[in-house]
Parts: sequence; C-alpha cells; structure tokens
Amino acid sequence: MNYDKIKRFIDENNYDKAMDEIDLLISQNADDDEAYYLKGKVYQRQQKLDNAIIAYNKAIELNKDSKAVTVLEMLYGILGSLNNEIIET
Repeated sequence: MNYDKIKRFIDENNYDKAMDEIDLLISQNADDDEAYYLKGKVYQRQQKLDNAIIAYNKAIELNKDSKAVTVLEMLYGILGSLNNEIIET
C-alpha cells in the first residue's frame, strides 16, 4: 500500500476509504507506526478526538520519533486551552 494514496483519500475527505486502506495496512503489519499516525489523522479530521489520541499514542509506542509526538502535543495543548476557557466562563 502506498501512503500517498491514503493521504490523498484524507485530503479528499474520503475517510471511509482512507480507513479501509489503513486497516488493511495494520492487518498486514501491526507494527506500522505510520499507519497508526494516519489513523489518528483521520479520527482527528472527523472530530473523534478520543480515538485520535489512542491512535497517536499507538504510533508513538511503536516509534518514539513518530510524527504523532508533535501532533499529540499540539492536540493536548488545544484541549488544555479549551478546558481552561470553559472553567473560566
């Protein structure tokens, strides 16, 4: 499977096809950290943040240098800011 194809599906907002291809990748290689990173990206685009965090954490578990590290830090930062705004209102 070509990661570019999955990224194209994501860019086209074709999340079902992207997820099908990602799941196929994971079934063929459960240690594919890039597949879990892309899975997190799909979930994040769908506003399924709990699932996105799980997928990003799995990518990091498999590869401590995964791109998911930066994305997850940003996501936690955003969620922390939102939480503070809610508390202050």
